[in-house]
Amino acid sequence: MWKNDSSKDASKKRKWGSYYNWDEVEFLRQWTKNPKNIFPAKSKKTPLLVLDEIHKARAWKRQLKGIFDTLEFPIDILVTGSARLNV
Repeated sequence: MWKNDSSKDASKKRKWGSYYNWDEVEFLRQWTKNPKNIFPAKSKKTPLLVLDEIHKARAWKRQLKGIFDTLEFPIDILVTGSARLNV
């Protein structure tokens, strides 16, 4: 539970960003349909996007990198999960 609470707190402290958990059905549907739709809109503040348990998604690293590389504004991304990440 510590990682969930910490990442949610970080998102709240930033005051601009989003927290998503792969185990939430709505997020799973959004990511599967079009992952780019979960990214926040451009803002004066740098948003924090928290993706929890995203390692359960197929090809998540490639999709995330592809979206990040084409963004036209800065964004911080925090990836958390219960499994070891082989990056």
